[in-house]
Amino acid sequence: MGQGSSRQRIAAQQFRSKEEKEALIFREMMKINQERLLDRINKLNTELTNLADKSGKKLIFYQVENNSNGVEAKATDTSAKSKIQVICSKYNTNGETESTKKLNLKQFLCLSQDIMEKVVLARQDSEEV
Repeated sequence: MGQGSSRQRIAAQQFRSKEEKEALIFREMMKINQERLLDRINKLNTELTNLADKSGKKLIFYQVENNSNGVEAKATDTSAKSKIQVICSKYNTNGETESTKKLNLKQFLCLSQDIMEKVVLARQDSEEV
């Protein structure tokens, strides 16, 4: 009692001001560590495995870190959050990469939050029907 449904909470989140959303993302950026970031990427990829556009294309996220020589490798140092990048790759039905986009930590957190909110809303809509 006293708690709204998760659908109501998500709907309320969509009406937050831009400043409130920025503050939430900034707070999450400050407290996220390597384990939580990888967990978030894994959860997002798990949700996205069941989703594809009409032509069967899917998104997959993975983490990289820029080395000083420009070569990318897995991130291991959580103290250098500004160096952390997440790659979003779009794959076609043949498993070939169509495009990739590098996201900084803030961009990834914003995008993953938006995707997960939409997944939850879509799941709840399908359950109500």
